[in-house]
Amino acid sequence: MRYGVQQDHVIPVNRGSATRNADWPLVVLASSSGLTGLWLALHYPLGPWAMTTAFAAACFVFWRYPASWLVVVPALLPLIGFAHWTGWITFEEIDLLILAVATGGYARHSVSRARPDSSVARTPHPRGTGALAATVALRRHARSGPDLRDVRLVIGSGGVLRHADAFTARSVLLTALTDTAGGWALPREPAVVVDTDYVLAAAGLLADDHPAAALALLAPLSR
Repeated sequence: MRYGVQQDHVIPVNRGSATRNADWPLVVLASSSGLTGLWLALHYPLGPWAMTTAFAAACFVFWRYPASWLVVVPALLPLIGFAHWTGWITFEEIDLLILAVATGGYARHSVSRARPDSSVARTPHPRGTGALAATVALRRHARSGPDLRDVRLVIGSGGVLRHADAFTARSVLLTALTDTAGGWALPREPAVVVDTDYVLAAAGLLADDHPAAALALLAPLSR
């Protein structure tokens, strides 16, 4: 039991109870991510025990150095696509990597909640988060979609891009557009712009009934 002071009144604050209540969601997230990753690793077609060991080691690394994923994940993205050899379609090596990041990160955060004086990187950099999200999304959806090699314009939308500076927003998109290990045909030389005015969603809603208005909204993005 500790006490907080507010305008000459002493107010009891039970920090231990609040901390314990706040820890459980993080423990559940870390446990579910870890168990899912272990299950996938044990069913990995190429050396399941080696993959299980690598997954456990990655969990420890991301627990010990929680901010390291900002460097490790972008660096490994072009190197860990083995679908041609494993035959995996629904799940991939990138899923194991992300689960390791989640397991180590949530476990470390649960410890930091129990020990508020511990130093943990709490807020990931939007550049790394946005690049990872865009890359995973394109790997998921562009493989079975139309041929994108002749795409001339790529429009990025979303809070991470709209609120970032021009260099960060462009680097997020270019990370995804140069993902040679993704198994999809990359656009050759597209122009890259950011929907800073957030008109892309509105244009999509207008496209069926008011196509002219939708095109007018999108016109500034194609200049």
